[in-house]
This record gives sequence, structure tokens and C-alpha cells, in this order.
Amino acid sequence: MAEERAQRRLAALMAADVVGYSRLIELDEHGTLASLKERRRGILEPLVREHHGRIVKVMGDGVLVEFASAVNAVTCAVELQKGMIAANQGRADDRHIVLRIGINLGDVVVEGGDLFGDGVIVAVRLQTIAGPGDICISGSVYDQVKRKLDFSFDELGPQEIKNIAEPVTVYRIDASSIPEHHGPAEKAPLTLPAKPSIAVLPFTNMSNDPERGLCTGAEVWRRWRMGRFLNRNQATLARFAGHFCPPRGCGFWAAPPLMPASSPGRGRRPPVADCSRSRQARTASGWSPG
Repeated sequence: MAEERAQRRLAALMAADVVGYSRLIELDEHGTLASLKERRRGILEPLVREHHGRIVKVMGDGVLVEFASAVNAVTCAVELQKGMIAANQGRADDRHIVLRIGINLGDVVVEGGDLFGDGVIVAVRLQTIAGPGDICISGSVYDQVKRKLDFSFDELGPQEIKNIAEPVTVYRIDASSIPEHHGPAEKAPLTLPAKPSIAVLPFTNMSNDPERGLCTGAEVWRRWRMGRFLNRNQATLARFAGHFCPPRGCGFWAAPPLMPASSPGRGRRPPVADCSRSRQARTASGWSPG
């Protein structure tokens, strides 16, 4: 009978355990176990689902999680540490539950729902190297995430791992490079003044005739005049008490919205006022840029 070949696959493995677990149990066994159970359900399990991972096994104060992506594994680990920090708020310092985490990308042997092999061993050893609240990753993980995540990494150099033939290069995520909140920070809405606001806007040429508009013919001269007009009036309007005059560039945000592409304006703004005249009309009336 042919020997059954072991199933293998490449996986990103996150190993985590609680720092000072025995001390916490001695201080308050019931409270510590209840807190761990609560955090597993409220923090760990939702994060693992969110990052498409699988909890392989829970070992007392430790856990082993499998991911198909090194990026997902590192991101989940960072969010897990942030969640644990938040959960410790309001607790006495000696009752804080702090994790240390190791992450490795390697080949594993699959038996049922469990994982074995060098890949698992390295992840667990990296966890023991990590300090309280730290995340240590192997060089194989670093190669996958260094250009994809905005974290800084401290190189700890090659480390001897028990039962592993060759040293493993280890990196530690710099905690100071982890933002307090996940994703881009929301900008606070601008506070508008209660008093009336005045904005100076130039006219817009809405015709198909390039000769029409305030910036046609003697273009350089007229643009210079327009700049002087805006600058002078901006300063004058700003002197009026009881009125708010925003910066010149902000006025363009107050212009009417763009017309749909199917409209006659073809994406241009509706006219503020149609006060322009053709070059022929201006010439006939004796107007000149001089």
C-alpha cells in the first residue's frame, strides 16, 4: 500500500501569547481568564475574520493563526496590538494584558485542521524573541511587506532558532511608526464664520468663439489687469467690518458646479455674467488695451 503523501502549503503564521501570564493568573485567576475570553471574542476573532485568517489553535495564553497573505498577517497583528492597548485603558498597570507576537512565512504540513513544520516553529520562536507589545517578523515576511505597508522596521539581525539549521533574520516593527488610528485620519470640518462672506470671481467665457471673454486678445495684459483687480479688491473688501473675505483661491470653490458633458456648456461652468464683447465690437467702440 502506497504511503499517503503529506499535504503541504505555504502560509503566513502569527503566533501570540500573553506576557506574564502566570503572574496574572496568580493575581486574579477568574478575572484574567474572563478578560482573555472577552478579548478573544471581541478583538481577536473579528480581526482574524476581517483579514481572512483562520485560528488554528488556542493554547492557554497563546494562539496560532494562519493567513494566506503576509500583508494580512502583519496588518492583523498591528490592529490586534492596538486593540489590546485600548482594552487596557482604565485597568491597573499590574493587570494589563500585553501580547508579544511573532510572524513567519514558511512551508507547513497540514494534518486535519492543525499545522506543523519549520514554518510553525519559527513563528513561535519569533514570538519568544519579541518584547512586551512588540511584533517580530522573519526576513521572508519582511521581503513581502516592506514596500506594501507604511511601517518602519528595526533589523535585529540573524538569530539562532532552536531546531532550525540556519539563522533567521529578524525584524521588529517600530511601534512609533504605527498610527493611532487605522487608515487616513478624518479631517475636521472647516468652521464657517457667522458673518456674511464675500468672494471675488472672474467671469468665464462660455461661447464657442475664442475671441470672446476677458482673457482674449492682448491676453498677457488683460491677465495682468485681472490679477491687479483681484488683489486690490480682495484687500479692500477685507477691510469692511462685519464681513469675511476668504483667500482669493478659495473663491473658485464657490463657483457654480460644472454642467454635464451632454449639456451645451460641455463641462464648463455656467456664466457668472455675460459682460464680454467680441474683438470687433471692442475695436469699433474705440476700446483698446492701452
